[in-house]
Amino acid sequence: MDLIANPDAQFKTTVPKMTTDMPGHADTFNPYFQLMIDNDAALERRILDLSETSLQGDSNFHGEVGVSIMHNLGHTDYIVNIISMTNTDGDLGDVWFNKAANAFTIFNSGGYRGLFRYQILT
Repeated sequence: MDLIANPDAQFKTTVPKMTTDMPGHADTFNPYFQLMIDNDAALERRILDLSETSLQGDSNFHGEVGVSIMHNLGHTDYIVNIISMTNTDGDLGDVWFNKAANAFTIFNSGGYRGLFRYQILT
């Protein structure tokens, strides 16, 4: 019979320490294994939650004309992170964005038109 992860398990930051006077019996080890399996299940849920609340990709700066990135979230309650993928030698200028319910637009004031990476988090 297999140990099965508790789907509602909360992540634990500690596991009881085993000692040399404990018997080497399955009844001793199985509770420890269960804790680790439950932690794995809690971590997996968190990873899935994050993957559902995050979107990332690459695009190119288009100056003050801007470049729009579609996301279809249906709301504006999200965070946008942007980073240039190369050294712009100061030609990037200021970077800003406008958020909409299903897209955001990235602008930059400098002459740089190269690659950037974006990430949105909800």
